[in-house]
Amino acid sequence: QADMGLTTNLYELGLEWQIEPKERFIGKEALERIRREGIKRKLVGFEVTGEPARHEFEGPWEVYKEGKHVGSASAFVHSPTLKKNIGLAMIKIEHAAPGERIEVQRLPGEPRYPATVVVVTLMLRPIHSAVWSAGMGCATT
Repeated sequence: QADMGLTTNLYELGLEWQIEPKERFIGKEALERIRREGIKRKLVGFEVTGEPARHEFEGPWEVYKEGKHVGSASAFVHSPTLKKNIGLAMIKIEHAAPGERIEVQRLPGEPRYPATVVVVTLMLRPIHSAVWSAGMGCATT
């Protein structure tokens, strides 16, 4: 399952730094409207504590907050490098802040795994970016 498709935009993916504000391009008006109105969902990272996940999965898994469905996870795997279980999910914006507690579930009737929303550090901004030079280029968890 892909994280980006015809129904996603750069703001939801945390890639707004890719938008060239002075350039003209197809879809610019739509992106400006989204920037003004705000997004309703966001791609987030999450961590699940405990034993290493016994599976490598590409979703969708469902994401819940206090028993209510809030999104879908597209990836969940144990990272030997980080020594933790990590994943990616597209969830409602009100639950997307780092530290937010969520649950992920593969199939109905299977256990739900408690998870914590974390900052996604996979998409580094270019070194020449003004955002990078302002010290905001690489977030850590």
